Amino acid sequence: MERDSVVYWCALNRIFAEKSDVGAALVRMFPRIEELFSLDAGELLEIMPRGEKYVSKLKDPRLLEWAEKEAEWAWKYDIRLETFISESYPSRLKECPDPPLLLYCKGSANLNPERVISIVGTRRASFYGKSSLQKIVETMARYDVKPMIVSGLALGIDGAAHQAALDLGLTTVAVLPTGLDEIYPRKHRELAMKILRDGALITDFPSRTLPERYTFVRRNRIIAGMADAVVLAQSYAKGGGLITASLASQYDREVFAVPGNMDDPSFAGCNSLIYRNGAVIVNSPEAIADTMGWCQRRPAEPELFDNLCTATGGSILALLKENGPLPLEDIVTLSGKASRDLMPEILTLEMNGRIRNDHHFYYICN
Repeated sequence: MERDSVVYWCALNRIFAEKSDVGAALVRMFPRIEELFSLDAGELLEIMPRGEKYVSKLKDPRLLEWAEKEAEWAWKYDIRLETFISESYPSRLKECPDPPLLLYCKGSANLNPERVISIVGTRRASFYGKSSLQKIVETMARYDVKPMIVSGLALGIDGAAHQAALDLGLTTVAVLPTGLDEIYPRKHRELAMKILRDGALITDFPSRTLPERYTFVRRNRIIAGMADAVVLAQSYAKGGGLITASLASQYDREVFAVPGNMDDPSFAGCNSLIYRNGAVIVNSPEAIADTMGWCQRRPAEPELFDNLCTATGGSILALLKENGPLPLEDIVTLSGKASRDLMPEILTLEMNGRIRNDHHFYYICN
């Protein structure tokens, strides 16, 4: 796209950032958007009868001055400006009713891979929440067609999802709630640099945009809209992950949730979503691929889960193999460990398919 044209796109994105559906309608009317800026105020009001505030901004000479500097900044730092009409713009996002008019993209990732999964959740992630998403990503990495992993670079589940993708050789994309000149959170600057090697950082916010409450909500619509499926890996009763899951449902995306202990408040959001049929339950690492029809995969390496099993998990397996079905209280007695220390391990073993509950509160090796 010509440099001059990109300047107009930067300007249009700034005006209609919060009403991108209106901006998208104008783009469809004026494929060469520079023609839109050539109209006088009266002509613009004929197109937007109640859009006085937009017309005022479009005719403000300072707008294009700002847009010229914004485009120069992007070119200086090798940031791709993906417009709503470009072929490399995420096609899934374009299907949504409120797609960003412009995406700032740093990195080499193809934003239109065959499969995309977004993984979101709480910043206060537990061992079980992180280990569950790890198993999910490990399973996806064994498929012939590997999905791209999208998340929001936040602490907790988001960061763990990006790291798991990097560790397993999957492309990952981080969607920021800021401009690309402000990596948020700062603790994840190093992680962001790793993502840039083969993935990408993207945002629809211009430079100098700092994180605020509204920027996170706007960011979440991109995470939901870019994906074929959204996985809520762990969530309290309220949180950004639930907002993303709700947006995904509105966009007709498949939503999945990892269940947790009924007494664990950090899984209250997941459990409630599953109970209300707002999400498909992830009762095994294969559940997502099975539901999405992505079942063909390479055979797992022998003893994969044994290699990843913790010492406590291994002792639980050994007790069950030696003594047969056991209730939790017997596992506590025989292991000499507190139930609060055992439950995360037991839940992880259940997620891995290594043990099961016979519904009479006895645990059995599979």
